[in-house]
Amino acid sequence: MLDVHSPRVIALRAAVATGDRDSALAAFWREVERTGTPLVEPANGANFPVHDRGLPLAMAGSPAEDDRGFSLVTFLWRSSANVHVLVQDIDPPGQNVLRMELVRLPDTDVWFRTYRIRNDARFVYELSVNDPDYPFLRSPVTRFPSVIQADPLNHHPWDQMKPRVLSLVELPDAPSLATSVPRETTPHGEVGELSDKIHSKILGDDRRVFAYKPVGYRATGPTYPLLVFSQSYLTTIPLPVILDNMIASGDIPPVVAVFYEHHDQGKETSCDPRFGDFLATELLPWTRARLNATADPRQVVLGGASASGLSAACAALEHPEAFGNVLSEDGAFWRSPARDPEDEWLSRQVSVRPKVEVRFYLSIGLLETGDSFDDGTISMLDANRHFRDVLRARGYDVTHAEIMGAHDPFNWRAALPAGLKALLQGTAK
Repeated sequence: MLDVHSPRVIALRAAVATGDRDSALAAFWREVERTGTPLVEPANGANFPVHDRGLPLAMAGSPAEDDRGFSLVTFLWRSSANVHVLVQDIDPPGQNVLRMELVRLPDTDVWFRTYRIRNDARFVYELSVNDPDYPFLRSPVTRFPSVIQADPLNHHPWDQMKPRVLSLVELPDAPSLATSVPRETTPHGEVGELSDKIHSKILGDDRRVFAYKPVGYRATGPTYPLLVFSQSYLTTIPLPVILDNMIASGDIPPVVAVFYEHHDQGKETSCDPRFGDFLATELLPWTRARLNATADPRQVVLGGASASGLSAACAALEHPEAFGNVLSEDGAFWRSPARDPEDEWLSRQVSVRPKVEVRFYLSIGLLETGDSFDDGTISMLDANRHFRDVLRARGYDVTHAEIMGAHDPFNWRAALPAGLKALLQGTAK
């Protein structure tokens, strides 16, 4: 018998079985069009089997936990014909792909799947409908869904990755994003491209650099703490807005920031020592010739998300004389350089190298289990926890935060203020 946990879908099943099927379905879809998808309902003791308790299990907790902290989230698709519909989050599906497939409510055009999800979750997703590679498990190559689209019934599209449009889910207790929203009453610092490009002898190219200067910036006098991030923290993640708000509220001291441009991001973020040398020995001196930025590594934060989070950790560990702090969001610590065939290269390096003076702030989304096809595959979540443990075992100062999110900019925007506060408080002279 088909398990149904959503109260609204249970009510529809009863109405179809005992009343006017067509009227019940019409009323159901009118309600869905009005409220939007997915359906969000109180958990109220829903008895989920182990494999269906969340998106993925890290979201769901144990069956014994109080349901007051959880909701039932039901994804929907409407089709009278047989279809293959899967829920896919941004990168990659957080749960085994074939456990993300919607099922049909008998004798209806309703396709659904319900998950028990913690109320502090925020994530984006897409739908894969009749993908030509379904069921994806094909020898010798296992494929991911390639035909994907936004949920047409979701009222919260996210289009910052145009032409790709994603659908957003925010449950009631999701972390606030207020710090990343401009405020009319908050003075804004200055953001712009520095007038000349930096020429790198190490990398053999020129690249643009952008800078943030706080309100009241002084070109002389005491130097400012320095943040170093890639250009994505101007475009995808509004770091200048976050800095404006946190400086105005007194959560961090006034800082300056530079945002560098990538040319070969895949190579440059894979612990390429040449790129770390560029950041430490070329970008920093070049920056200080143009901004009133500190030369004290204890006041310099090198940061990034995903592969850039890994890159920041690699560069700082190679150059502790330049970077005393690392802020990594969803760092790809499972990755290794092409020259190494095993996973988790950096964790293995930290375990055998002498300790250096670098502090770490690591944040990771609990949805990043990454077992898309093979349960037990190393995940972003596992790799971050392992990297944390190795650092602590070696005596490093590590703050580790886990957020109920996936591998997406919403997670990074939500987690960033706490990381900045942890690394920057007390840095002003």
